[in-house]
Amino acid sequence: MGIFKYLATVAVLASTVVGQLESTRYCSPETGICYSSYANDVGITYRVALPTASNSSDALFQIVAPIDYGWAALSWDGHMAYNPLTVAWRDGDNVIVSSRMASTYWIPPDPYDGAVYTFLKDTGVNETHWTLSARCQGCTRWEDLDGPVNIEGEAEKVMAYAYSANPVYEPSSNTSSFDVHDHFGHWTHDFAGAKNSSFLTWVNANLAESD
Repeated sequence: MGIFKYLATVAVLASTVVGQLESTRYCSPETGICYSSYANDVGITYRVALPTASNSSDALFQIVAPIDYGWAALSWDGHMAYNPLTVAWRDGDNVIVSSRMASTYWIPPDPYDGAVYTFLKDTGVNETHWTLSARCQGCTRWEDLDGPVNIEGEAEKVMAYAYSANPVYEPSSNTSSFDVHDHFGHWTHDFAGAKNSSFLTWVNANLAESD
């Protein structure tokens, strides 16, 4: 099985998520970044902030997951194949981000160099959760089998998540293999509410310092 199981029909997906915005506004007290935020029923939160206009693919996002989860993933186009997949996990006191893209519904998806991630300064681990906060250049625009894809202009976007309680095989490596998910799901994210003219100000103020 793949990270994101393929739904039997498009109608099933449409009847459950389209038109039902499940994200709300959240502004981080640490960074001042205001996201469109979604919390699922397994305790993982996904947040997205976008520029009002950009000549290239750009997004800020967060994944906040319970500390005992092995990994958590985000599909930017709501399914497994032919779209950027952000997979993250904890390695001790560090958080690892892995850029992936799959051509089939089998795991693990291949490393994907079309998306570039830069950590934000509030990425980290506490006693209960780990948080990935990052800039992704390449998560909102890509090429699939039908040509260029750009999801930035959509007011609402069906996205997908997955997670596993089992750890990845090599936690220190962002190309590590990992097992099939324990749970997956979809939601409709408010992309219109994710856009903000302060985007570049937030980027410049919150990039993590390089070691």
